[in-house]
Amino acid sequence: MSRRSSCRVPARIVGLACAIAFFPSSAARAQSPWTWSPESGWVNAKYAGTASARELAAQAKAQEDARDFLGASKTQERLANKHAESPAAADALFAAAENKYRAGELYAAYEGYVEYRARHGKDDHFPLMLHRCHEIGRALLLGKPVGTMGITWLSAEEKGEQILRSVVEDAPSAKLDDKDEVADDALFDLGSYYLREHRYDEAETMFERLRQQYPRSEWVQSQQATYMIGVAQLERAGHDPKKLGEAQRSFSKVEKAKQRDEGSKLGEESKKQVTKIAEDLAEKDFRTGEFYRRAARPRAARRYYEAVLSLYPDSAAAAKARAALASLGGS
Repeated sequence: MSRRSSCRVPARIVGLACAIAFFPSSAARAQSPWTWSPESGWVNAKYAGTASARELAAQAKAQEDARDFLGASKTQERLANKHAESPAAADALFAAAENKYRAGELYAAYEGYVEYRARHGKDDHFPLMLHRCHEIGRALLLGKPVGTMGITWLSAEEKGEQILRSVVEDAPSAKLDDKDEVADDALFDLGSYYLREHRYDEAETMFERLRQQYPRSEWVQSQQATYMIGVAQLERAGHDPKKLGEAQRSFSKVEKAKQRDEGSKLGEESKKQVTKIAEDLAEKDFRTGEFYRRAARPRAARRYYEAVLSLYPDSAAAAKARAALASLGGS
């Protein structure tokens, strides 16, 4: 027999030792140098090191120069998040949104502007953000490409409406001058959208708000807002004489304001609408008179025929009313 020790290590202990060697503890796993991010994927911090804010800014600048705007935006977001205390962080976050805008990822840019405002409030970038958000909201309403929208419960039009409404509410605090004003454009776009969607009450509200709050706006000075109010009133009126009268008065305001502008299409169209509404109202009064005449109520019939001659003397119904009055004689 050999003098060497016959002591042997049990197999299960060997297996346990291997398991410990190959499968580190949870504490060891928690200290793993490997990290993952959407911008860089898996990175081993032990070897990768951490780029400084200055290095990331230089990298983003190089990407912008190469017109890699999406790449630049990712680098700038990395700078803003990794070096949040750096003086360059705020500008990097805004620049990231701007580069998404340049790349045509308008909705992603909008989300970037929202994040920037949440972090930094209404600073010097706020007026430009309002203009950008107006353009993005308008593009959504008109069905233009805005890039990837991600997960949202709203349709593109509903999101565009939401964005434009936020522009309208936020604009007064930006204290923009008349030249740079954006809320008036947003109100006009919202009113036009509601007209297309047959939401006539909301359309009239937007155009009237535009007239009241921004009287120096080009939409108001050109009478376009008043004309659109008339369109909304007319579409909503149906056969209601009172509502038709409201629409006629709106178009009449535009017609009078445009009398000095020879060849004004808006003035000419308003005049046509005033005439058409007058013809409709005159015809309605004449038919009411005819109803009372057939019902053997000549006094009531006479009142409506005379109203046609008094209110709408140039209408086609006026000649018929005059003949009807003559047929009534002295009754």
